[in-house]
Amino acid sequence: MEIICFCPTCGASNRLAGPAASAAAAAAACRSCRADLPLDGAVAMEPGAFVTRCPVFGEDKLFVKKRLSQKVGCLAIAVGAALVPWTYGVSLAACALLDLILYKLLPTITVCYVCATRIGGVRVNPDHHAYDLMTAQTWEARSVNWRRRNDRSGA
Repeated sequence: MEIICFCPTCGASNRLAGPAASAAAAAAACRSCRADLPLDGAVAMEPGAFVTRCPVFGEDKLFVKKRLSQKVGCLAIAVGAALVPWTYGVSLAACALLDLILYKLLPTITVCYVCATRIGGVRVNPDHHAYDLMTAQTWEARSVNWRRRNDRSGA
C-alpha cells in the first residue's frame, strides 16, 4: 500500500509506503516542515483490501483514476500533432496508441475529493467511480475548511 498525501501546513507531498502506510502511522511527520500529518490510524488496511475511507480526511468521498498523469498524456498527443506535417498524421496515431497502451498498463489509484490524498497498491473499491465534477464542487468548501482547520503554520 502506498499513500501520497499533502501536508496541510506547508503543502509538501509526502509518500508513505509499505508498513508505514498500511498501519497509517499516527506519528508520521511531513518530510519538509516536520509537522505531524493528520493520519487516521483506524483506516489501516491489509494488502488486497478495499479502500473505504481516506486515511487523512476520514471520509468516504473517493474517486478512482489511472496513475498516468494527464499532463503526460496531453504532451504525447501534442508531440504527435506537432509532427503531423512531416509524418502525414502517422505520428498522431502512433502517439495516441502509445497513450492508450500506457493507460491500459498503469495501475488504478484511489483519490480523495477533499484532501487529494492518493492511495495505491490496494484493490479498487467497486463503489468508487471516476471523477465527478458535481461531487468535487460539492466538497470544495469542505476541502477549504479542512485545510484551514489543519493548518498549523500560525498564519
